[in-house]
Amino acid sequence: MRQHVAPYTQNVVFIESLPVLLVEDDEADQHLTRQALLRFQRSIILHTVSSIKAAQSYLSASGPFAQAERPACIILDLQLSDGSGRDLLNWMQRRETLASLPVIVFTSSPEPLKHDNIACQLSKPAELSGYDQLEKGLGEILMAAARGAPNAANDNFAA
Repeated sequence: MRQHVAPYTQNVVFIESLPVLLVEDDEADQHLTRQALLRFQRSIILHTVSSIKAAQSYLSASGPFAQAERPACIILDLQLSDGSGRDLLNWMQRRETLASLPVIVFTSSPEPLKHDNIACQLSKPAELSGYDQLEKGLGEILMAAARGAPNAANDNFAA
């Protein structure tokens, strides 16, 4: 007996829930990011921290985040109340286990950042409709992670 597979299901990758870390100190921007990611609600578990120190603790699985699982990617605002997101990127680059973790960066600077783990660099939108690029970037990263190649998004996505 031949099995028929519908053509549209042949290349489908089923994504288990993957953790995503949002590093954002502005509550309104946290809310807009969550709203923009609603279509991924079954694919991601969004964890939010509001400082570089908390992000470092989360990524080190230390302190209150001792049980935290490694995120599939990070969404990082470069302007945080306790410093620049660049400090977090530099800190990550010095750690072998974090140096290739995909990061989506929000910045107001048009100058491209030079970090190997940046999957894409986006201007922070002022309203929900401006988050389309975030959805695209995150979708690429999640699909790469589901295929078992979390670094593939770095090579394939440019915004």
